[in-house]
Amino acid sequence: MLVRIDGKPRLKENPEWKLEVVVNTPFTIIKNNDGQYYLYGAKQWFVASAATGPYRNTNGQIPGNLSTIEQEIISKEQNNTNGTNGANQNNTPSADPAGVSNIVVSTVPAELIQSKGEPNFTPIQGTSLLYVNNSVNDIFMDENSQQYFVLISGRWYQAKNMSGDNWKYIPADQLPLDFSKIPPGSPKDNVLASVAGTDAAKDAVMDAEIPQTAKVDRNTATTEVTYDG
Repeated sequence: MLVRIDGKPRLKENPEWKLEVVVNTPFTIIKNNDGQYYLYGAKQWFVASAATGPYRNTNGQIPGNLSTIEQEIISKEQNNTNGTNGANQNNTPSADPAGVSNIVVSTVPAELIQSKGEPNFTPIQGTSLLYVNNSVNDIFMDENSQQYFVLISGRWYQAKNMSGDNWKYIPADQLPLDFSKIPPGSPKDNVLASVAGTDAAKDAVMDAEIPQTAKVDRNTATTEVTYDG
């Protein structure tokens, strides 16, 4: 699970909880009275001696005051799900509780690339490309250049070592030619819209140029804005 903090952790007292919380993150990170930091994510608590970790699972063994806070978080999440207008300032990004094998904390922009076990590469017919079939990410290896590629939010990144932190942006029109040869209907044809020159990429440009409209009834539409200061 990737926990993003926007720069150095900033603490501010929550007047309801009477505890300091990290305010420059979408996650709920609390500095409790025992001096420990408690992170709530994937519907469970993790603990560390610093806001940036390393975190370990509490396995349900938490101070009593955190149980009350947890119930409040769950209640607000349920209210948001039911469409109420209450502001949910403690909304926590979720993950599969059974799948949280490690927590990565980053104070700079980052993305999480992961696989279920060691990466299992599968060849793409008619190309020199391999893709990781046991990952939710679009991860490829080009056998000709021995380089790894990953597609994140429509942008491509390249690295010599897949597990390193030296990923660099690469324009879509500078990808190896075999990316444009990925067969439509194959397991990874979804990336074709992000490969320059392909029919899928041209269609994506045309779709983006179609105006999008929405109708709002001013008589029934409502909103509530909560200012912190």
